[in-house]
Amino acid sequence: VDKQCRTAMEKGLSSLSMPVDGRYTLVLTAKDMPQLTTTITVDTTAPEISFEGLDDKMQSTGNRITVTCEDAEVSMMLYNASGDEKLLSEKGGSVSIDGVGDYALVAVDKAGNKSEYNFKLVRHIGASGVGAIIMFVMLLAALVAFVIYNKRKLSVR
Repeated sequence: VDKQCRTAMEKGLSSLSMPVDGRYTLVLTAKDMPQLTTTITVDTTAPEISFEGLDDKMQSTGNRITVTCEDAEVSMMLYNASGDEKLLSEKGGSVSIDGVGDYALVAVDKAGNKSEYNFKLVRHIGASGVGAIIMFVMLLAALVAFVIYNKRKLSVR
C-alpha cells in the first residue's frame, strides 16, 4: 500500500484518490476478520495507434495504409463515410486498409478508453498509369482525326 493509501486508512477515510495510472494493492484489515487484499488497476490512457502511409494531413501517400496497435487488448473498428462499420481487430496488431474513401478508425481498450482518428484514402496513379492515360488520349485523337479525314473523302454524291 502506498503512503497516500496508508495515511487515508489511518485517518479512517472511506474513499481514496488514485490519480495516476497503474496497479494499486489495497489491504483491508479489520478487528475479528481475516485480512482482505485486492488489486485495482487504474487505466485512463487512450490506446495508441500508429499509421503507415498517411501524411501530416491524414491523407494517404499511396494506395494502401497500415494501422498498428501494439496493445493486444485493443479492438479496432473502421467506419466509412456511409457509416458502415468493419471490425479490423479484437487483439491489436497490424491491419492494412485499401479502398478510396473517408474513414474513421475507433480503437477501444478493455478499460473503455477510446481513440478516434479520421483519415482519407485516395487513389494514386503511378508513372505507368499516367503513360497509359496519355496513350489512350493519343489513340482517341488519332481515331477522331481518321473519322474526320474519311468523312471528307466519302461525301455523298
